Amino acid sequence: MLRFMFLFGLFSIFKVSMADEPSVYIRADGSIDPLTAPISTLDNITYTLTHDINSSLYIERDNITFDGNGHTVIGQYSAVPRISGYLGLYCENITNIIVTNATITSLVYMRYCSETLFSRNNMTGGIHFDTCNNNEVSDNRISGSAPVGSISVDISTHNNFSRNQVTGYGIGLHSSWYNNISENNLTNSLGILLLYCNYNTIIGNNLTNITSTFIGFSTSLNNIVYHNNFINGGGVSLVDSGPPRGNNTWDNGYPSGGNYWAGYNATAMNATEIDSSGIWSKPYEMMPGNVDNYPLIKPIPEFPSFLILPLFFTTTILAVLLFKKRRVK
Repeated sequence: MLRFMFLFGLFSIFKVSMADEPSVYIRADGSIDPLTAPISTLDNITYTLTHDINSSLYIERDNITFDGNGHTVIGQYSAVPRISGYLGLYCENITNIIVTNATITSLVYMRYCSETLFSRNNMTGGIHFDTCNNNEVSDNRISGSAPVGSISVDISTHNNFSRNQVTGYGIGLHSSWYNNISENNLTNSLGILLLYCNYNTIIGNNLTNITSTFIGFSTSLNNIVYHNNFINGGGVSLVDSGPPRGNNTWDNGYPSGGNYWAGYNATAMNATEIDSSGIWSKPYEMMPGNVDNYPLIKPIPEFPSFLILPLFFTTTILAVLLFKKRRVK
């Protein structure tokens, strides 16, 4: 986690102290500890929160669904040595779980986890993945604070972050490969920052009112970036992320196109539209080896709001069916 301080800066958070409550555990054997915790289950597979909890939640069991049922996990000061600050949810060496319909106001920390799904949650303390593979975070509202950030990923591969509403400290990846960041809406936050990250895709995101750079790459190569809207922000920062080390791809060719850059000055560049394609005739060059060859004239439309709620339910139902099918095997 300390690696993310360079991305997001050091920052202190103070919370109103509460009466100490014991941490809540879903144990590996399926039991709930303590027995008085407001969590119910009939089958040791689906666990439903029946009341808000002020303490941290630890999930130690594979192959379960945790349904927040609209309730809140507030969290408490972390008892995990590697984590400083308040902790909402902690999972380590866990596979094949779903977390849905919960508000979690402190940090969500995932370590050595795989095939987990976070969907339809409100996570105001951010979410961090440490050495995790094949996980999905989709259709959530996520905010966070330094040094962790809203979504932070460390030494992790093949994870999917899609259709999230992200505010606060943006999305940060460190030493992470083959991850997908798509169709997220980042507003009033830092942008998307990569350090030592290769072969990731950043597609279809909407970045507006970004308080720092839209995208920052440091020693990051062979990443693919297209169909994003970059509106009201600080441009692009690229350090050791071009020739002779390699290239990043900033468009999907013609006629699919590249990205929408609000700062693209078509008049100064003497650019015109190519054959009514919605693409400017002059490329947008950030630095050698980092060129959007087909910048878009207009922003890519945001995902239609009237489809978001049905998508939430469809995504969750399909995910539950898929995860349960895996359990049967």
